[in-house]
Amino acid sequence: MAVVMTKAERLARAVLLFHSGDPWNDEKRWLWHELTGAEEATTKTLCDLARRIRGEEEKEPDHAR
Repeated sequence: MAVVMTKAERLARAVLLFHSGDPWNDEKRWLWHELTGAEEATTKTLCDLARRIRGEEEKEPDHAR
């Protein structure tokens, strides 16, 4: 079952997960993939997610944010 969250929450969760400092396990890998669509946790993936969300927000009307 997919979790419904705002774009800002999705990005915040990815940032916190990336910088958690804890060892990666299957659950964290699964969550990373759900949040970013990527298999590997890298700074590039994190920045790509931020750029993608920013780009989506730029296209939305002001009332939709």
